[in-house]
Amino acid sequence: MSARFARGEAVRSVATAGLRALGARSRWEMTVDGMIHAFEMGSERDRVPIVFLHGLSGDTEGAAAMAATVAGRRRCLVPDAFDLAPRSRTDRQRSLGPRAQGSVLFRWLAAVGCDEVDIVGVSLGAWVGIWLATTQIRVRRMVLVSPAGSRVARARLRELALAVAPRGGDALIGRVFGPATAAAISRWSSPFLRTAAIRGLIAEIDDGDFIEHALPSVSARTFVLSGDCDEVVGSEPAQLIVDRVPTARGSWAAGQGHGLFYERAGLVYQTLRRELGLEASPHSVLGRTLAWATGSPALHPMHRRPT
Repeated sequence: MSARFARGEAVRSVATAGLRALGARSRWEMTVDGMIHAFEMGSERDRVPIVFLHGLSGDTEGAAAMAATVAGRRRCLVPDAFDLAPRSRTDRQRSLGPRAQGSVLFRWLAAVGCDEVDIVGVSLGAWVGIWLATTQIRVRRMVLVSPAGSRVARARLRELALAVAPRGGDALIGRVFGPATAAAISRWSSPFLRTAAIRGLIAEIDDGDFIEHALPSVSARTFVLSGDCDEVVGSEPAQLIVDRVPTARGSWAAGQGHGLFYERAGLVYQTLRRELGLEASPHSVLGRTLAWATGSPALHPMHRRPT
C-alpha cells in the first residue's frame, strides 16, 4: 500500500468517525442489485426522509456531513453509489449509467421502507435524482446542486474521462475546484478516488441517460443551485431543468464553479434549510460557521427561456 493511498484511507476513517460523532450510523441493505451501504441519521419516522446523492467523486462523507449539519431529527439517508464509493458491492461486470442507478435506488428505498422522499443531489447525484423522480416513488421536493446530465454536456464528460485517464484523481479535482481548494483536497483525497470506475461510468452513459428524456416526467417541487462559471458541465443542465420542469426555480451563484457544494457550503446549507423547510438542528452552529467561513456569493435568478 502506497503512503499516498494510506493517507487517503486514514482521512476517510477520520471523516467516518466525525460523522458518527454527529449521529450518523452505517447501515447495509442486501437488494436484488447487490449490497448497498448508506449513512443514516435522524430519529423521526413520521416525516418524509431526505435522500442525499453524492457526485462522481464518490464523496459520500461530504454529503453525509451536510445532511448531519442541516437535518436535526429529520431522517436522512446517504447511499454509496455502486463503483464510485467503496462500501456498496455488486457482482456486475459493467458500470451503471445514471438512469439505471435511479432504478437501483428505487428498489433500495423500497427495501428500507421509503415510499416518499425529498432529494438533495450533487452533480451526478442530481442527474441520478432526476431519474429517481421518474420511478414509482413519490418525490416531494428536490434541491439539485451543480446538476449534470444534459446531452449538450456530453462532450464535456468525454473530456473529463480523457483528462482523468493519465493524471488520475488530481485531474478530476483540478476541474471541479478552484486552485487553492484543489491543492488542499488533492493532497488528502485523490488517493482514494476510484478513477477507473469514474471512467467506466462515463463510458456507460448513452443517449437514453440524458435528462432531456426524464424531465417531462418530473413533478417534484425543484430548486436548482449552480455556479455561473462551471467548467465541468457548463450551464446547460441547470438551465434545462428550469426550462422543462414547471415547478422548478433556481439561482446562479456568481463566479462559482462546479465545486459549489463544498467551496460555498454555507450557501448550500442556507438553501437546504429554506427549500426543505428544515428547523434548526443540534448542529446548526456548524452550519452558521460554514456560512461565515465560506461566504455567500451574489445570486442571480434563473429565468425560464422562451419556448
